[in-house]
Amino acid sequence: MRNLNFKSALALLVLFVVTPLLAANDGTLDPAFGIGGKVQVPQEGSWHGDWYATDVALQSTGKIVIAGWTNRSLTQCFVLRLNIDGSLDTSFGGGNGFSPGYYGFEHCRYTSVVVRADDRILAGGEDLGNTQTRGYIEAFTANGQPDASFGTQATAAYFLEPNSGDPSIEINRIALDADGNIIAAGQYLHMNGNRDFHVVRIAADGSSSVQANYSFQTASSNDDIAYDLAIAPDGSYYLGGTATSNLGDPDCALAHFHYTAQNGIEPDATFTGNVAGITIGLNYGGNNADYCFALAYSPPPFDGLLLGGGSYEGTNYNVATFIAQPLNGSATGRAVLPFDYGTEYAGEVNYATRVLTQA
Repeated sequence: MRNLNFKSALALLVLFVVTPLLAANDGTLDPAFGIGGKVQVPQEGSWHGDWYATDVALQSTGKIVIAGWTNRSLTQCFVLRLNIDGSLDTSFGGGNGFSPGYYGFEHCRYTSVVVRADDRILAGGEDLGNTQTRGYIEAFTANGQPDASFGTQATAAYFLEPNSGDPSIEINRIALDADGNIIAAGQYLHMNGNRDFHVVRIAADGSSSVQANYSFQTASSNDDIAYDLAIAPDGSYYLGGTATSNLGDPDCALAHFHYTAQNGIEPDATFTGNVAGITIGLNYGGNNADYCFALAYSPPPFDGLLLGGGSYEGTNYNVATFIAQPLNGSATGRAVLPFDYGTEYAGEVNYATRVLTQA
């Protein structure tokens, strides 16, 4: 049986406090981790501003790598590492203005982190402070130093440049394919203000990339943002996020892409209904705002996609929403599960921002 792991957005939005939680088999907090199963990571150095944890990954040793950003020195992106017991691992990182346990850079935000099979680390997000905001992938050794074997930059990074005149590429999620290549999903902002789904494949060594945009074209102006991605068993890419409906409100959105060495990344025009993308409007009421922030592939026996997000329910509160979606994009076989914590009250906000599958 496969289970969905979810939390309220109120619990996932972290202000300068990173709180990984470890649970025992019965779901109770693990008292061996941190204090009673909870960890409050100390702020690095003497800066006591805002610290945001945006993603977590595990190394083969069980140590916990956390990526995020802080408003120290305008904006800085960082990675840090915790020991298995939740204590800060001071053998990790250090340097570039950060104390041991951390490493980072100025003028950037990390939104996603993954760990390679050999425990080397990749963090993705955006590079700030230039005329254009660039997508940004940084490589680290297993112990948190810049990985000189990656990319063509002195900082062991790969930058994704928008076309001339276009404001930004922003990366929201990265993943690794079976060959170690980096697949990144996010948004491409055009000079006319329209946003498209953006997907990138970066060579494992950071030497080259191919990329593609996709617009759902459901309205005269579009605000289409990919928040997460899943790699299917055949190596193709699914991107999940939101797209502007023909009424102007956001709908849950899903798009499918194929990669070939000859043609690069291409939207799958045969995904469903002779288009590469679908939108799912749940229409609970009110302005019908439906968001999908999370996406995962679930292997057989389901062999399908799991989407997580939230919907405006029409009476001034949001419910978290989970969608089981067949790989072929069909509405047949689709199942929707709304979730909240029971007693509904005005202003309540429930979102799922990450979906995992558990055997």
